[in-house]
Amino acid sequence: MILNKLEIENFRSHKDTTIEFPRGITLIVGKNGAGKSSILEAISFALFGEINTSLDEAIRQPSSSSDIVDKMSVKLTFEHGGKTYVVMRQRRKNKTTVRLTELLDGHIKLISEKVNDVNNEIKAKIGLDKESFKNAVYIKQGEITKLTDATPAERKELVSKLLNIESVAKAYDNMKGVIDDYQ
Repeated sequence: MILNKLEIENFRSHKDTTIEFPRGITLIVGKNGAGKSSILEAISFALFGEINTSLDEAIRQPSSSSDIVDKMSVKLTFEHGGKTYVVMRQRRKNKTTVRLTELLDGHIKLISEKVNDVNNEIKAKIGLDKESFKNAVYIKQGEITKLTDATPAERKELVSKLLNIESVAKAYDNMKGVIDDYQ
């Protein structure tokens, strides 16, 4: 999956943020509380519709009486398998809406506006569910130290856990009997 553009409105500390991702590696740096983690959470929300707290807590708090916050939205444009997709999720008055489209030769093709269908489409397209995505993107505090101080065997186990490889290995082990029976 290649991220192209992220548009955030009233999500956490972001009032109106647009990030265009250049090709290659993107590094996000900033002071504590600047909104770096919120960018990752916004991507996760766009793709999977969930975050680590309640959605209502993710809506940016107004900074003054003239600052009206009536909705929160995240729009992510990404490429996968040579195709470009746009997923947009919006939260307004305890209701979340979603829309997944594909960009084809300058035209927009609606894929779905139903939560479960969008979630299943994204999972099928990018090959990750929300837990695998979180494991691949977020490294918990202390995990890096464990990784650098670990023995090779411990490192292998930790990386396996971070990438959720252990479930694939378990499935393979469970399939050995089926393979033997088939042969």
